[in-house]
Amino acid sequence: MPRGVAGDSSERWAGTLLSRIPEMNQECPREIASSGIGSERSQVASVADRKPPASPWHREGNCWRSFPGDRFRRAGTAREKPMSGRSIFACLFAVLLLFPPVRTFAAEEGEKAAAGTVESETAGGVTDATPRDNMVTDPSSVEPSPAEEPFPQETPPPALADPLEPLNQVLFVVNDKVYFWVMKPVARGYRAVVPEGIRLSVRNFFANITMPIRVVNNLLQGKIRNSGVELLRFGINTTAGIGGLFDPAKNDFHLDPRDEDLGQTFGKYGLGHGLYIVLPILGPSSLRDAAGLAGDSFLDPVNHVGDTEVLIGAKALKAENEVSLRIGEYEDLTKSALDPYVAVRDAYSQYRSKKVKE
Repeated sequence: MPRGVAGDSSERWAGTLLSRIPEMNQECPREIASSGIGSERSQVASVADRKPPASPWHREGNCWRSFPGDRFRRAGTAREKPMSGRSIFACLFAVLLLFPPVRTFAAEEGEKAAAGTVESETAGGVTDATPRDNMVTDPSSVEPSPAEEPFPQETPPPALADPLEPLNQVLFVVNDKVYFWVMKPVARGYRAVVPEGIRLSVRNFFANITMPIRVVNNLLQGKIRNSGVELLRFGINTTAGIGGLFDPAKNDFHLDPRDEDLGQTFGKYGLGHGLYIVLPILGPSSLRDAAGLAGDSFLDPVNHVGDTEVLIGAKALKAENEVSLRIGEYEDLTKSALDPYVAVRDAYSQYRSKKVKE
């Protein structure tokens, strides 16, 4: 190439470069200042003296500037711009979608690992427990562990002393005949005539007026709250229950009766049954409960009725009404027992022991 032509090209290139200096200075002034090109030093100083904006990225012409780092990049590439709110939301949404499956997978793997560990320990225990040298272990010589019993048996209540068993059996037979020959036929006729709703109201009435027995015995046992519940039940049933014929305290206010008697109070303080006795007409009892029944009779308002005929009629109505509501219970107990006398005695002992524990 001729030398003149090359010189003309160099001069044209230098002229073009010099004409581009102001434009380049406006686009990226600090970049030009660091490279030493151009003479616009005042513009570089003015840009350097600027305070950094609140955002870590800001735009100067066609350049993006970030703090810290003072890096300049041309606009136009996606990765050089800060993340928008839409991109951040998309990332969080993807994390929320992926987190539950990962957590479920980790839980399943943990359960599998735990199951494998238990199986290996069980297999190792069986292997270790296997007798060596082909020796056979006698099963009777292995003592069962208490932890191996899923349903430990409850301690049965102590058997009632029955030194008066011959007399008690005679009275038991008499009461049995009175029940089947007198009380049950009368109760059947009474049940056929009187509807069940009325019979339940009669039971509620007698239960309501015997409130003093329950209140006093709850107090003697230190159950102050139960005594208050009984007083509240009496007030509600006497007023809203029309003299105790209905039980709104239980049905509407969920206040169950707190049944306590003097025999239970004696048992609460550690007094045993003493001996088993059978009372005529009244049925099975014990020396302790018979004494408690005598003490409770002073708190029963029915016993303070002056007219003897009314007193006997009230007692007979209470007994027959109760039998009419419970026909079949005594028959089921005695029919399925080898010895009805022993079955009734044991059932009574368990029932009273449960009441004392409550």
